[in-house]
Amino acid sequence: MHCVFRAEVPHDAPNSSLPTPESTKFLALDLPLPDRKFLEPIDIPIEENAQMKLEYDPIWLAIMKNTDRFTEVTEKIIYLPSSASASTNERWDFRPTDEEIAEVGELFEHNFKIPENFRQTAPPHQPTDKRCCPPSLYYRNPQTMEFCQKLKIKDFNLLLCQVPGKTHFIGEPQYMIEQLATNPNEIHLDDK
Repeated sequence: MHCVFRAEVPHDAPNSSLPTPESTKFLALDLPLPDRKFLEPIDIPIEENAQMKLEYDPIWLAIMKNTDRFTEVTEKIIYLPSSASASTNERWDFRPTDEEIAEVGELFEHNFKIPENFRQTAPPHQPTDKRCCPPSLYYRNPQTMEFCQKLKIKDFNLLLCQVPGKTHFIGEPQYMIEQLATNPNEIHLDDK
């Protein structure tokens, strides 16, 4: 769909112990082409004394953990259970229980603040880069690695890097190159 589209979805609380969540508002924008609405600024009211921090949603984390067994890198069709499989006692509704949300809380030590551990992975764009250059390399992301380890789920980026015959598309993360380049213990043999 290549057009502007808005939708709002109301939600019920998945468990009685949780407050009713606000509705989710979706905004789909058009293709980034001339004379098309592909960008739209929106104003989000923020309280004056609000802390500017991002936090993970414990319900979303529990859903990620519940569905981790479906994370695979394959060309085969992955079986996903449906309501029809309910008769086989196979779980098909992955809305988390209070216990599953509590388990995620323990994994994160009840601190859902997203850490400010951002590091540059890909080299920055250079204005001199050619317009028709080869596809860029794939770079592993340390934030994703740490997130997956903490939640104890599969690291999809690692799975992609382990696909046989595809390792030539993997680049050295920029932050690692910079660490190697600025090693204070390095001895320069060419110095006189």
